[in-house]
Amino acid sequence: MTVSEPFPNAADRSRCRSAATHARAFQPGALGELVERELKAWADFGYRFDGDRLIPRLADEILEAASSPAR
Repeated sequence: MTVSEPFPNAADRSRCRSAATHARAFQPGALGELVERELKAWADFGYRFDGDRLIPRLADEILEAASSPAR
């Protein structure tokens, strides 16, 4: 997805929602809850305010960590 696209496609929204389910394991406590909420909000409507693609990058980072074996 590019920044100029008016709305994220279903795969992008699904990826962010999946990352949201892993957010609290990735970062426990209030910070994890905040990350979870931001990812869900981006998937619903906040993509319009994300010119630097921070939320999709965050989703990628969380999903990568979730799929990596524990150290």
